[in-house]
Amino acid sequence: MVIPSSNNLRCCALLLVCVTMVSCGNYTGEGRTPGVFIDDAYIESTAADLIGKAHKDFADARLKVVSMEAKVLLAGEVPSQALKTLAEQQVLKIRQVRGVFNELAVSAKPAFLGRANDTTITLKVKTRLLNNPDVAGLRIKVVTVNQVVYLMGSLDEKEGELAGKIASETSGVLKVVKLFEYVQPVTGNSSTAETKE
Repeated sequence: MVIPSSNNLRCCALLLVCVTMVSCGNYTGEGRTPGVFIDDAYIESTAADLIGKAHKDFADARLKVVSMEAKVLLAGEVPSQALKTLAEQQVLKIRQVRGVFNELAVSAKPAFLGRANDTTITLKVKTRLLNNPDVAGLRIKVVTVNQVVYLMGSLDEKEGELAGKIASETSGVLKVVKLFEYVQPVTGNSSTAETKE
């Protein structure tokens, strides 16, 4: 289910929270600058609003919208292929979006019972990433839907491979999908790669 709240109210609240975190020194934001963090929050809110209004059947979907550096992940389940396509089209209407990873599965009966387990898995993966000195865990966004773990963020390829390995070895994880934007620190070049394990 996509439940959008008032965009203006939500974005103002998010802006206030971000400013407070930055001023108090508590900002993390998975390696994002405060401006990028706010942009991602705006994208998520706007995308949820657009998708929710695009078709009444989205009310029966279990759909998660996550933006990381303006790359948007659509994960979860929708009742039809048409809705999967429609959801992506709505996200692409947002000017700031740099790309969409449409990982939505088509299922007549969304699996609502796995939500609590997904939250536990996300916490376990994030904790393991943060505890590993060879991975910049703060720069990695971890999203879990139906025991499938999605990893997002900007980092080098070696870190990305290690992060994927750590996630795949976490109990309860069925599959890992790496949606990293690989950065070459020496040349400044980057490339986006989607790999599944």
